[in-house]
This record gives sequence, C-alpha cells and structure tokens, in this order.
Amino acid sequence: MNQILVILLLSYIVLMNDNYSNKDLNVLNKIIILNPDIKTKNPLQLGAQSWSNGRLVYLDISAEGLSVLPKRFGSLSELEYLNLSLNRFKQLPKSIGKLNNLTEFYCTDNKIIAIPKELYSLKKLEELYLSGNQIDSLEEGISSLYNLLILRLDDNKIMKLPLDIVNLYNLEVLGLSNNLLEEIPLNIDKMISLSHFIIHSNKLSYLPENLYKLKGLKVLSIEKNSIKDISESIGLIDSLTSINLSANNLKSLPSNISNLQHLKNLTVFANDINYLPESLCDLPSFTSIKVSSNNLCEKYQYECLDVFYPQNQSNCCLGSNGILKWENCSK
Repeated sequence: MNQILVILLLSYIVLMNDNYSNKDLNVLNKIIILNPDIKTKNPLQLGAQSWSNGRLVYLDISAEGLSVLPKRFGSLSELEYLNLSLNRFKQLPKSIGKLNNLTEFYCTDNKIIAIPKELYSLKKLEELYLSGNQIDSLEEGISSLYNLLILRLDDNKIMKLPLDIVNLYNLEVLGLSNNLLEEIPLNIDKMISLSHFIIHSNKLSYLPENLYKLKGLKVLSIEKNSIKDISESIGLIDSLTSINLSANNLKSLPSNISNLQHLKNLTVFANDINYLPESLCDLPSFTSIKVSSNNLCEKYQYECLDVFYPQNQSNCCLGSNGILKWENCSK
C-alpha cells in the first residue's frame, strides 16, 4: 500500500509541474505496480519516453524485467513507437489493438506463445518485430496490416504460415529464419514489394516456382534447409544482390545463374555439389563466390571463385591429360 501511495504522490507532483496526460500516466503507474522489481517508482523515469502535446508517443521499456502489462495498456492511444523487447512477457493484452497510431512495434526475445488477433487492427503499423519468442502459429487476418513494410518472426516455432500473408503487398522484408516451416506459400509472387526474404534454418525441401517471379527480390537467404535443386528460373530475378544456399542438399547450380548481373554474394557452402557450370565465371567481377565444403574436384577450381577449399575429393581421380587437375571418377 505504501508503494502505491508513493507512486500516486509522484504522479500528482508531475501533473502539477507539466502537462502530461493523466490517462497515460495511469498506465505507466500501473506497469510499475504490476511489476514490483522495477527500480523506479516515478512513471516518467520508466524506460525511455517521448511526449508530444501532453501525450506519450514513444515508449521503450525493453530489458526492464517486465512480465505483465495492464489490461488498459491500449489507453496509450497516441503511441507511435513501442519497444517491449528483452522482457518476460508470455502474452500481450488484447487492448494493444487500440494503439491506432503505432507504426513501429518491437517485442523480441520474450516468451510470447500467440499473437492476439487484436494486433491485426493496427492499420498504421509499418514495422513489426516478434523474433525470439515461442510463437507456433499465426492466425488468418495478418493481411489487415496492409501498411506493413518489415515483418520479423525469426527464432520462433512456427510450422505454417497463414494463407493471407501473401496479401501483404507492401511488405519489403520478411524474416522467418529458425522456425519449423516445411513450405513456402505457392503464390508468394503476390508479395510484389518483397526485397529481402530470410527463411534459413527451417525444414524446406523445395522452392515454389512462383518464388522466381519476385522481380524486386534483392536478398535470398535459404541456407540450412533440405533443398535439393534450384530452378533455372532463378536467372530471371536480375535484381538479386545476395544469395545464400549453404547447408542444403544441392548437387549443382543452374547455368543461367550467370544472368544475375547485380549479384554481389553467392554462398553455397556445405552442400553435395560435384559440378559447377563454367558460366559461373560470367558473373560480374565484383561477385564474391564461395563454394567450399562440397564434393568438387580441382578441375572446377575456376579463377572466379573466392573460396574453394576445403572440399571432399574422395570421389575425384587424376586426369589423363597430364595436367595436375582432378576429374570426377564417374566421368
């Protein structure tokens, strides 16, 4: 009781000296009351804040040891930026859907299991970061966040994506690494603004053909999956600047990958590749090509390769042309 009286007294003093919304201060006070381990008892010293016209517009309460938010958290209706990362939250209050002015929301590295569907009401949201939680599924309706530019859901337990995620037409960055996904939506080409697709460390065995229709894609990160082949259609995505195909089950690369004249990085470490097309060296001279930890014989050690060794060459035989290179024994 004494703690509550101290908080109320501090709030009264604050209101006497500055024009702060009583409604917003009440929410901050409630956060302090619900989380007794917080060191400060002054609501204006909770995390990092910014106020405009008496309303709270910026709130960063990351790494404060918080575990619960008040039910009326949505009363902070003028918030534009909210950071709840590095706390101990297991759930978010439904009232978060009332933060109608929110454009950036960070809630990484917590223990969130499910995203409340009310979150989909945040029509102004442009950046949503939910990585490092325990989310195992996403409800349909995420396409309501039609202004979303960045969506990071890395390091969760997601097994399947909602069908309407492809209707996020303005989305530029989609991060889904370190989940349990076995497939990519077949109609992913509807995500016409996608430039960065990070989906490494999942359980993918193939890439849908429509992926190669993403004409604005710049970064494709699909390492640490179980992909067996890459379609020749990859040569159609001439906007690509970086491709990471490492730690898959690839045995070769498509010859027309050389069409990617903006490519800066091509990384295919740790596959089962035993053949490289000569056209690989038609890539621009500034392209960094790394092919180590495959099954390549030395005859494929082209000058254009930046990293070749080590290789598993147990299936390589001495050539018969008198030149100290190797060729695959099967040829």
